[in-house]
Amino acid sequence: MDYQLELPYIMRNIEFSMPMAQFPIRIKPGDSLSLEICFSPDSVGMWRDTIVFRDTCSSLVFPLKGIGVPFIIDQNSDCDVNITSTILSTGNQQLFEIRPHPIHNQLNLYALIKDITIHSLQLFDTFGKKHEFQVPSMMQSSQYAIPDHIPSGMYVPLIETSKGMIQMKPILIIK
Repeated sequence: MDYQLELPYIMRNIEFSMPMAQFPIRIKPGDSLSLEICFSPDSVGMWRDTIVFRDTCSSLVFPLKGIGVPFIIDQNSDCDVNITSTILSTGNQQLFEIRPHPIHNQLNLYALIKDITIHSLQLFDTFGKKHEFQVPSMMQSSQYAIPDHIPSGMYVPLIETSKGMIQMKPILIIK
């Protein structure tokens, strides 16, 4: 007698999904089966979820795990213009830490993962004006003196790295 697996569910159901056309599935006792499970993360890093098949006696529970990697575009447009872009989002993970916060005279930028280097740091004020800091050489961590011409206020840091551009949460500079 075949066992019929009805429609399962994925606990969070955000990064992982399943094509519904494969259900219901019939399986003979002692057989195995393959499921098609799609993985589409919105940022880099490790993602976990759980798939559950309900049953009257006991539910079948299986862990799901996937690794999101940077999405890299390098091609020519219809106008024969080369476009190169890396989309790198970290979701809840942090690649960098800025200390202290609020910032007074010096901004300390620390890389929290290995194999990533800082090429430049830009601060955008609330009016969209860019303030750029030059990095002496490719570094993993760095200290930046806040120039006198940058007034107190809220700024959004944009860091150019070996893995792409990273926009961080706003910071507060108090002079």
